[in-house]
Amino acid sequence: MRTHGEHIRILRRRVDFLKARDHKNSYDQAELGALEWALVNLPPQSSKPWAGLTDEERDAMIGVTDLSGTYYYDDLYAVILLAEGKLREKNS
Repeated sequence: MRTHGEHIRILRRRVDFLKARDHKNSYDQAELGALEWALVNLPPQSSKPWAGLTDEERDAMIGVTDLSGTYYYDDLYAVILLAEGKLREKNS
């Protein structure tokens, strides 16, 4: 998986390549405009490392499911919502 910095370098190399071309067609111009916009508007790299769930948090989410061996859609959906909320809270 590429890092944030690697993505930026790849975008800049492509921008430099397109700017150096002698004959730019409309596709080149459109791509150049989109890449330059992306470079200006990319969100800054987060210095905070990703925080996963602890064993206790996982256990609490498992407690929402039906442990009789049959998992119902609503139970799994509730676990997904809990996981999303907890990760959003930990990584915001």
